[in-house]
Amino acid sequence: MMKKSILLILLLSARLVFADVSGTDSLLSRLTLSTYFETYYTYDFGNVGPEKLKGIVNHHKNNEIAINLALVRASYNTDKYRANLGVMIGSYANRNYTSDNNYKYIYESSVGIKLSKKNNLWFDIGIFPSHIGAEGVIGKDNWTLTRSLQAEASPYYEAGAKVSFTSKNEKWFASFLVLNGWQVIDKPDNYPLSIGTQLQYRPNAKILLNSSSYIGNNGLSFFNKIKERYFHNFYAQIQWTEKFGTILGFDIGSQQSMIQDNLYYLWYSPILVARYTLNAKHAFAFRAEYLNDYYQNVFSTNDYFFGTNFGFVGAGFSLNYDWQLNKYAMLRLEGKMYRTDKLIFRENNSILNASNTNNSITTAFIFHLND
Repeated sequence: MMKKSILLILLLSARLVFADVSGTDSLLSRLTLSTYFETYYTYDFGNVGPEKLKGIVNHHKNNEIAINLALVRASYNTDKYRANLGVMIGSYANRNYTSDNNYKYIYESSVGIKLSKKNNLWFDIGIFPSHIGAEGVIGKDNWTLTRSLQAEASPYYEAGAKVSFTSKNEKWFASFLVLNGWQVIDKPDNYPLSIGTQLQYRPNAKILLNSSSYIGNNGLSFFNKIKERYFHNFYAQIQWTEKFGTILGFDIGSQQSMIQDNLYYLWYSPILVARYTLNAKHAFAFRAEYLNDYYQNVFSTNDYFFGTNFGFVGAGFSLNYDWQLNKYAMLRLEGKMYRTDKLIFRENNSILNASNTNNSITTAFIFHLND
């Protein structure tokens, strides 16, 4: 029923969008097509096997040339309506859409209508990129090659409806969302809807402050009751000089226990990313991060060692180099290290050689058009 309802709304909204256009030339002038392609190779010095921890959904293939994301996107915009459709393939989609496998080729599918003639106020419905965090799936827009623990432990996509507002001076952006859940497209019938908020402030072109939240559910508890989840993300992106910028962020959340309704498990994650742009072609970035998710609320290690499923409690460090070949193509190289308090990494894919450290190197090639 949920799938049919979403499809019906999208089809009716699309009919309104295109009915507003007179003539094929006008339609094509408002339609933008773009492509994005990213392939990568990761070598893990611990040789943990063909894939990394379950919580890693981007660049998770080991010792294999793989496609992380290949995306074709169409955007249509008028003064009154807008629509977006993106289809994708890649190892990211195959791993991250396990609970929404029927939609794993859909990056984005949404339509919107402007609610005010005087103000930039919009209503959109469909499947969107997540409103949480400084990083997304499209790698060229991120300062580092691989994703942070923060990003991997929070939604990359969401489904529902949202109302968004941008101030006339474009310094403020605010949105209120009604969602099917925490990275959920096909909501089970007995799940209540969740809500999200986002507030951004840009005092000038060099500073961006973001606050995003989520209040809702995350599945059923041990006694078949809805588990509550509360989450907040904050980050500040500052371009201190023409060449040097930083991102400072902090995530915190709590989730209801599977057994006791009045017991909540906490997780949190601070991060610092610093980037130095040498010139138009070369840039470097350093990342230091920490994740404490002892109860695996949002980051699954999927590793059982002596019968205990350990959560991720530890730090990560990475050093990134970008080489912009031209305006369409980029080469990236990154070295990364994780260190945790428990033996969650398996050297040579053996439970007898478990380790609390993990070192890897990743290289990627990115090609894009019109985005």
